[in-house]
Amino acid sequence: MFWNFYPGEENAGPEPIPVYMPARVTAMPGNTREILEYLNPGYSIQKWIDTVQYIFSHPVIDFLIFKRETCKFDMSSLVKTIGTATVKALLFYDQCGVECAQMVVKKLPNTKIMLAVCRDLEEPSRYKDILVQNWDGLILGHNDVIMHMEFDDLLMINSKEISIRSRNIKDKMINQFLKHWIRGSNPRMEFTLLDILDGRILDINAILKGLNFHEAPFDQVRLFTKPATEETVEIVGGYDIRRVNRSVGTLKIEQREEGGAFTFCVWN
Repeated sequence: MFWNFYPGEENAGPEPIPVYMPARVTAMPGNTREILEYLNPGYSIQKWIDTVQYIFSHPVIDFLIFKRETCKFDMSSLVKTIGTATVKALLFYDQCGVECAQMVVKKLPNTKIMLAVCRDLEEPSRYKDILVQNWDGLILGHNDVIMHMEFDDLLMINSKEISIRSRNIKDKMINQFLKHWIRGSNPRMEFTLLDILDGRILDINAILKGLNFHEAPFDQVRLFTKPATEETVEIVGGYDIRRVNRSVGTLKIEQREEGGAFTFCVWN
């Protein structure tokens, strides 16, 4: 269910909004578009969270979504309100700004997944401090939110599962990325998906240039489970390369209408 807690009209001024006591509460079951509205019986948001988690035996907050350009709320009260609940993922959406995202990440350091789905985060070089976090999953871009990735940005990412939508990732950049991985960079990386939306055909020869690789049979199917989202993907064929610590990674490319897709997974 998706829960929304709304402040009262008296909190509409320029000061940060205290998030302890909502004026009204709505919920939408995930499998419907029906919005349920509740009169607040005097519960704080913390009491709402405790009650819902007790009823559904679900001690995890799947997503916290931040949509505004600035963090116009009291962050310390939000942290207190969440209490001991585990926040699985942070979603920066709509008009959320870089400063807001940086503050949230700093205040909620135990969150494992981050999604950047807002235009103000399309330049990852502006928030390198977020890129270097030890995320289980880092998802940059969605639909018409397209990242402008530099090579240094790719090298700074230290996440297990990486998904990026971009227009400016070139074949040579991918080749250098793989060579750095072979030599020991990105040690936590287990899965990377690069959606490259510039309309061109990816050149497998340029991507593999200078690499010692083994081409898997074109009809060989291997199943890989992503470490953060736990989604299972099929790896059909592909090219295997070996890291200095002897671990094996498989890369493959696909052509789509809007451009190419590069997938890379590391087998445990």
